[in-house]
Amino acid sequence: MNHIVDMTKKRFGKVDFSEAHIVDLFCPLSLPISLEFTLWGATLLLAPHWKELAPDWNYKEILDGIFPNDDNYYISGFGVVKITNLVGGEVDFDYYENIKSTNNRRLIAKNHDGSRLIHNRKWPFKKTKGLDEYLWENNLVWPRGGCVLRLFSDNGAVTFEFDTDDMIPAEKYCMNPRRYGFNEKKIK
Repeated sequence: MNHIVDMTKKRFGKVDFSEAHIVDLFCPLSLPISLEFTLWGATLLLAPHWKELAPDWNYKEILDGIFPNDDNYYISGFGVVKITNLVGGEVDFDYYENIKSTNNRRLIAKNHDGSRLIHNRKWPFKKTKGLDEYLWENNLVWPRGGCVLRLFSDNGAVTFEFDTDDMIPAEKYCMNPRRYGFNEKKIK
């Protein structure tokens, strides 16, 4: 069953995207009023010790009792992030080489002068009080690399939609990230 979580304003911290892979992100020349992108993997921070992140977030009401207990849950599947009322932002793409280092880590692509190969797009705007800032720092599936996406919204909504069948206890993901984390073979 598909489910949508409201991550607007202070609730944004209740969903952890640090292990996520952005699968598709359209990077237009002019920033549209709303944007959506697909990613694999996110952790819903529901354990009691995360309550200070969003004290007003009563997940039992919001999520219609789909959770059996107060544990954190990892979404081992695709999800869609949507954000509205965009006024500006910035994105940096930091590309990886097709080869790995001797310790099996991805190498950052470099220009001929040895500097890092980075592409940047800025959507300039006038900063005013009351804007909401949202930040994602993730791996990018294609082109393969890192992505830092910072978006500013003027009282817009931010949602994360996922299939509840993809939910597993976060501890299960931590014990076997290769099984539950992103893998290109999972893209159909």
